[in-house]
Parts: sequence; C-alpha cells; structure tokens
Amino acid sequence: MIKVKIGRKGSVHPGFGHIVMALLGFSHLAHLKKVSLLIEDEEWSYGRWEEFFDAPQLSGKASSIEFYDCTMKDGDYGLSLWKRYIKEDSEFYLPYLCDLIKPKPGVITDITEELALDSEFKSDYLSIHLRLGDKVQQHGMSLEIAALKLKDEIDKIGNTRNIFVMTDDYRGLLAFQNVLNDRINIVSNCPENYLGDPQRIRSADNLKLLLSEINFAVHSKYFIGTASAVSLIIYSLRRLKNKNGNKILGHSLPAYDFLRDVT
Repeated sequence: MIKVKIGRKGSVHPGFGHIVMALLGFSHLAHLKKVSLLIEDEEWSYGRWEEFFDAPQLSGKASSIEFYDCTMKDGDYGLSLWKRYIKEDSEFYLPYLCDLIKPKPGVITDITEELALDSEFKSDYLSIHLRLGDKVQQHGMSLEIAALKLKDEIDKIGNTRNIFVMTDDYRGLLAFQNVLNDRINIVSNCPENYLGDPQRIRSADNLKLLLSEINFAVHSKYFIGTASAVSLIIYSLRRLKNKNGNKILGHSLPAYDFLRDVT
C-alpha cells in the first residue's frame, strides 16, 4: 500500500493544484507496483477528500506500507513522478486525472446562473487563469505588468469579446480590466477579499468555487493559463475532453509565460 498524507504542516497549506499533481504521481507509482493507494486527509485544510470527490482507490496488495507526506519534500517527489509519467504514459494520466477529481453531485455550481451570463456569452468565451499572489512576488512582477502580458496573449488569439477570469487576487482583476478598457466583456466571481494570500482562502467553500471555475474553463472555447498547477489541470482536462480536436499553441512554459489552448 502507498499512503499519502495531504494535510498541512504547521501553518503551511499545500495548494489544491500541488496536491492533485503529487497524488497523480503517487497514483501512477501505485499502479506500476500493483498496490493500493490511500489518501490520509485528516488535516487537509479544505476538509475531507471524499466530501468533494468520487475518487477511485487503486486496488492491489497491501502487504507493506510506503508513507509519503505532501507537506514535506515528498510532495516535490510526487510532482517529479508526475512530470516523468505524463510523458511516458499519458493514456493512464489523463483518464486517472479525470477520475481523481470527479466531483460529487452538488459540489459544482452553475457559474452561468451566478453571473447571469446570456446565451451569446456561453457559446463563445475565453477563460483565463490569472495566477497572481505569491507567484507575482516571486518573479518581481507588478500586477499591471502581469495584466499587460496577458493582454498580449489575448491579442494573439484575435477576435473575442467575452472573457471569464479566474484569479486569486481581486486587484489583478481590476488591473486587467484597466488595460482592456471597455472593448471586451469581462466577468469574474473573484471575491473582493481575495488579495493574493493563498493561505487565507483555503476552505471547503473556496474549493467548491475553484472546482466550479475549473469546470467552466474546461468547457470554454479558448483558454489561457499561467504555468501553474491549476492551469495545467484545466489544460489536461481540456485535452481529454477534446482529445482529437485540440490545437495546442503552448504548453509547460516557464513561470509567467502563458500556455494557450484554442479548441
């Protein structure tokens, strides 16, 4: 058996994307060893894994236990496994990702109703994951520069008027609206108190919001994301959904470059 702890260590709360990617790596390791996988989630800041997901348990023998802790360096080890296995065995990776984070009924809400979006918007919209907060600080970038870089990516796509923005920093949303002015219809359900501090927004309600946004982004006509774990989750689910129809324009780019996916 492979047992993976996804709870916190002290004040550290690993992000949802980090946890998912690490679990995918350990899931594939369990698959190769033909052993079972157990998620230890008693201290997970969002709640209990089974409250949100109908995740499968990999079946197999459990004669011994290998224990990994995603709040320690083991989490980076899980990510390294994922990076290796996605290249070697995408036929396992993509379907298992879909199964791993398959939401239970009632977890995802209808964003189109919450934002009162009309049929014209729903038929042709671009989704953006604008990961700011600590990522901007790490790379010495202002919110305004990040917004301008994103505008450049939108210009490459061309004619689109409807944009849905996912972001962890309401100030970044305002900066983005300022650089685009009034020529594009921009909507977001980012709360005004989201100010780029990931440790303060990890709760059950916030995970449900994130999962609803991920679902909406997966079904958009276009997607632009920063090179973060959540963007890669969206990108991967879009690959699975449109396996034979995606035109991939960018992938696995350095931090604060962008990946673009046009269906």
